[in-house]
Amino acid sequence: MHLAWEAVRDCGTEKTERGREGKSKKKRHRRAQPFLQLPSYTEYPDYYATIARPISLAMVKRRIAESAYRDWHEFAAAMDLVFANARQYNHPES
Repeated sequence: MHLAWEAVRDCGTEKTERGREGKSKKKRHRRAQPFLQLPSYTEYPDYYATIARPISLAMVKRRIAESAYRDWHEFAAAMDLVFANARQYNHPES
């Protein structure tokens, strides 16, 4: 669970990497962006009508920090829910 925690903890944060020329550059985990926070209720009220159990990566991170997950299975279920919600709400071609 430690490695999974690091991956969740670091999503959305900037990391400094060295490019080919050896210069530092910042890189963001852009693919995680849509999952970091719940959608705005005012902008996406239909999301909350469609999704029974909204959850974001920020919520998962908070629950990890609070030791709210009793075991790996609870953590994995929360992560599955994040992406199941996205699949349910979004169109297949998006």
